[in-house]
Amino acid sequence: MKSSRVVGLLITLTAVGFISLETTLLGSAGTAWAQATQDGAGQTPTPFEQIDRLVRQHYFASIVGAALTLVGTLVGFLLNLFMGSAQRRQERNLAREAHTMRLVEQLGDKSLPVRLASATLLFDRIRWAGASRGFLRRGRTAHEQGRMLQVLISVTKQKNPDDTNDILAKVIGDDLVKVVGAVVKPGRRPKWRGSPLRSFGGEDLDLQKVKFPDVFWKRVDAREVDFFKADFTKASLREAFLHKAVFLEATLKDCVLRGADLSEANLRNADLTGADLRGANLKGADLTGANLTGVKHDDKTVWPDGFDPRQLS
Repeated sequence: MKSSRVVGLLITLTAVGFISLETTLLGSAGTAWAQATQDGAGQTPTPFEQIDRLVRQHYFASIVGAALTLVGTLVGFLLNLFMGSAQRRQERNLAREAHTMRLVEQLGDKSLPVRLASATLLFDRIRWAGASRGFLRRGRTAHEQGRMLQVLISVTKQKNPDDTNDILAKVIGDDLVKVVGAVVKPGRRPKWRGSPLRSFGGEDLDLQKVKFPDVFWKRVDAREVDFFKADFTKASLREAFLHKAVFLEATLKDCVLRGADLSEANLRNADLTGADLRGANLKGADLTGANLTGVKHDDKTVWPDGFDPRQLS
């Protein structure tokens, strides 16, 4: 609709320009006729010859004048159209930022449904920003994505007297790995460039001390990610890629790590009470001071060199 109106207006302006041109020419001809009639008596040139001579003298100037009028009208219209579009775009950006700020504020609301709705809408906003077209727009929205995601991650670090924040943290944790593309499809290996959980949208993601209880992180690529003092109680990290990940003083109680790659991971002083390590690869992992009480393991579990699993019993 907008484009058709613009085209219609341009056609109208063009027609007005040509009418102006014709009017100018006719006016010049009329002036020439009047002058020729007044000065034609007693002179050899006829009135029509005078008209022809005067029209030729003023023809170029008339065309230039009419053309400049038309060009000026078109330039003014296009400039006004561009300025109006820029203003509307700025107003939309301000409205979007204001709405984002309201959603962020509602993450601290006392009502759990309000917090869950706000988190869901913020994740939708992140996905929408990722679908933006245009190089400059993608660059701007990428930073918005990173900042919004870091805000959501920070919410999981807050202490709450009840367990409602654990529900919100699970929702954030489950959506986090989907948004950044950290879930590796079955039959494939992680990308060589590193875990998507390390940075997103040009922003480094701080995952230290996060609380992600009960999250479902099956086949998640978290290689070399720092989870210092993070809480993954009862989380499912089955077949996760955790090579050189840092779980220093982290809580992994009853965590499902079946078939996970924990090679060279830092598990110093980590609490692995009741964790499922069946089929897990812990080759080169640092288990110094780790609590392995009640862990489940089998003959497919690969332990660090020098570690005797018989001491667990």
